[in-house]
Amino acid sequence: MDRAEAETILIIDDEESSRTILTNIFQQEYRILTAQDGFEGLKLIQENKNDLCAILLDSIMPEISGLDVLYQLNMAGLTQLIPVFLVTSDSRAAVVREAFQYGVMDVISKPVAPHIVQRRVAAVVELFHTRRRLGAEVERQRDQLIYQTRQLAEMGMGMVEALATAIEFRSDESGEHVRRIHDITCHLLRNTPLGAGLSEETIKLIGVASITHDVGKISIPDSILNKRGRLTPEEFDIMKGHTVKGAELLQYFQQAEPRIGLLYQWAKGA
Repeated sequence: MDRAEAETILIIDDEESSRTILTNIFQQEYRILTAQDGFEGLKLIQENKNDLCAILLDSIMPEISGLDVLYQLNMAGLTQLIPVFLVTSDSRAAVVREAFQYGVMDVISKPVAPHIVQRRVAAVVELFHTRRRLGAEVERQRDQLIYQTRQLAEMGMGMVEALATAIEFRSDESGEHVRRIHDITCHLLRNTPLGAGLSEETIKLIGVASITHDVGKISIPDSILNKRGRLTPEEFDIMKGHTVKGAELLQYFQQAEPRIGLLYQWAKGA
């Protein structure tokens, strides 16, 4: 592996011989950092945490033990990002149990067998790599889905606004009317108990939706819609039918994309 591209393993052990053995095992594949006590190890972790692919940690060290270091890493959430291996001659059940409780990935007994420790570390490092790649891909797909959802929602809202605009072109009275309905709806939801518990985003959505109440008038002939004076009974029956026509029109849009409203709210909140 190109050393310029090599990832880093940190070895924390107070015994120089142990550090040397572990360094010899991994130095062909990884860049190696070493620390001779827990305090130095924590300092190196803080300085290199974005480059570390594994930490090999002795459990028995003066001043601050390996379990204490592991506890600090766990509290900082780093054991979820960097695999930690406890390399120890202390194989007591209580020590092993506490190590796994604090997030260690594996416990390796001293003296180490080079090919075994190498394979165990490499397998876990690759597992973490795969998890990061999958996480990045999931994040990318999530962002793409949110973008597409917002586009779809904006298209749906554009349909609503286009319908209202079409009515305005056909009837000056209806055009003013739908704007007033929108403003009155938002005012009531913001300033009366009718809107109790509604977010500003929801109020805006309801306000936009309110302008569709007369969309059925688009199906009414101009001679009736814009007639000056009283409508005949027959004309009035046709005019009253705009409510049914409006419901049919909106139902068509709902069947074409029934999730528009829900997707719009979800995307805005994402």
